[in-house]
Amino acid sequence: MIPPVIQRCRRLLLALRDEVSAELNRLQAQGIIDALDSFPWISNLVVVRKKTGSIRICVDPREVNKAVIPDNCKHPLPAIDELASFIAASVFWQLDFSQGYLQIPLTEKGRSTTAFISHDGIFQFKVMLFGLSTAPSQFQKIMVSTLADLKGVSIYMDDIVVYGATQEEQNRRFLLSWIAYKNAK
Repeated sequence: MIPPVIQRCRRLLLALRDEVSAELNRLQAQGIIDALDSFPWISNLVVVRKKTGSIRICVDPREVNKAVIPDNCKHPLPAIDELASFIAASVFWQLDFSQGYLQIPLTEKGRSTTAFISHDGIFQFKVMLFGLSTAPSQFQKIMVSTLADLKGVSIYMDDIVVYGATQEEQNRRFLLSWIAYKNAK
């Protein structure tokens, strides 16, 4: 068993503090993170600037990943030839689930390693976060099990391609995949 690690707070550029505070408040209001007083595992906050100019709050889970038990039934990510099954289709849509990981709730036990420290205090994620070593496999497994029985659907993490030989077939498949996804939530 690896003992918990409490990392010291990395200094944040003064120019980013207000923007980071606003994003932390937004994530709290949406139920994605909770404020804490202390926690056995505390990682550093990482701020990533997105192409849109907004920021994404991430965590540096390197120490946590050393203690994460590998997924015993690791779900494989599909190979490119599996994804290319839609090439013969004439109509397709690509769906990209915005911040897909943040739609997967964590158990209380799973949350215990997601704490991070910022200039505004300590927070923990209530949902799957980017950077955990088991996250890609777990997310792929969830998406495949949610949409597994649907024809004309290729899944690669949070990118879903719905395809068909005709517009009508593709529309029907899209509708069925959307219903399956909504029912799984």
